Amino acid sequence: MSVNLATMTHHTQQEQTESRTRGKSLLPVCCMCGLIRIESQSPAAPERWVTSRLYEKTHQIDPRECLFTHTYCPGCYTKFMRKVRAA
Repeated sequence: MSVNLATMTHHTQQEQTESRTRGKSLLPVCCMCGLIRIESQSPAAPERWVTSRLYEKTHQIDPRECLFTHTYCPGCYTKFMRKVRAA
């Protein structure tokens, strides 16, 4: 009985996670400072990096419930490359 209950609980938790993330693309987050990249619809427009609070306010989506992919924002990339070159 307890094995079945544990299995059912696991499946329920997995279904809840999948329903929250279903249809959502990966959210690019800077691995150093945590800023979130907002990709514009226009290829000519520059990308924007915003805080999670601003992202949640403008998109009505809690970033903590999204799937992340890690990257570097321009400022952190520059800092990181300076350290690499100095090493």
